[in-house]
Amino acid sequence: MMNPLKLLLIAALLSSPPAMAQERSPDMQRFLAGGNAVRHLVMCGEQKRQAETGPRNIDDLKAVIAAAKAGAQTCQALLGRWYELGEGVARDYQQAAQWYLRAAAGRPELYVELGRMAERGWGRPASNEDALALYRKASDADTGEGHLALARMAELGKGMPADLAAAAGLYRKAAARGKDQGWEHLDRLEARHKMFSIGQVADDRRRWMGLLMSKVATAIGEEPRFRAFNTGKGAQFALTFNRGNSAATVELKKSSGAKAFDALALATLAKVSMPQPPIYSSETNYRVLVPVRNESGKP
Repeated sequence: MMNPLKLLLIAALLSSPPAMAQERSPDMQRFLAGGNAVRHLVMCGEQKRQAETGPRNIDDLKAVIAAAKAGAQTCQALLGRWYELGEGVARDYQQAAQWYLRAAAGRPELYVELGRMAERGWGRPASNEDALALYRKASDADTGEGHLALARMAELGKGMPADLAAAAGLYRKAAARGKDQGWEHLDRLEARHKMFSIGQVADDRRRWMGLLMSKVATAIGEEPRFRAFNTGKGAQFALTFNRGNSAATVELKKSSGAKAFDALALATLAKVSMPQPPIYSSETNYRVLVPVRNESGKP
């Protein structure tokens, strides 16, 4: 007889329920009509963000189970993690797989969790082929987690022939989906294999620079104290990123003429965190000039 978890994994590969279908189910409608629905859903999100080691108490566990059974995918994912790791409940890989599979209907990145269990042989014989199929399902849904997992399999030749070019392409997709590890793996691949063309190196550097400028703009825009300034001209800063360090050393290169503005910009830029820069050379640091301007009270 086939292993029950094996059957669950096959079901995951053969079925692709529409995203959020569970959220519109009658069970979910009844759950939302209850007085504690919002509190339970928020609680699941808070616990997952805080990476708690399990339910706080039995009532907490009951609330998460109730929300998960009603179709709340955040709670389903949280419950799957608890059962997988035995956090606050008895470890049960069958239960973990069932809850991950239900949550993956609207959160396809959770196919990576199922794939990881298949790859490690948790609750069933290990299978790189089954893991690969699940990782591919997450990657096909354009999730950063799926791209990273599938890239690793391609790089190492697990469940498929090794393909460094395919791995690099997937790492780039992961980086585009906001996964910093994508940049770090690209830098590592080039350092080890010298496989990228001059044009590809230039493209990767431009993409990384675009991400940096986007983060700078967000950091400046989210700092309300900038709105008090109208400097009329901008300042310029040099940001130096040392290999392996996500925070930059910031230096004022050209003053705006307003010391308070310069100081605020300096402190704000120092908080900008970036992934490993795609240096692709023997250099140990990466230096970038960044302008910061504030006119008419708007950053």
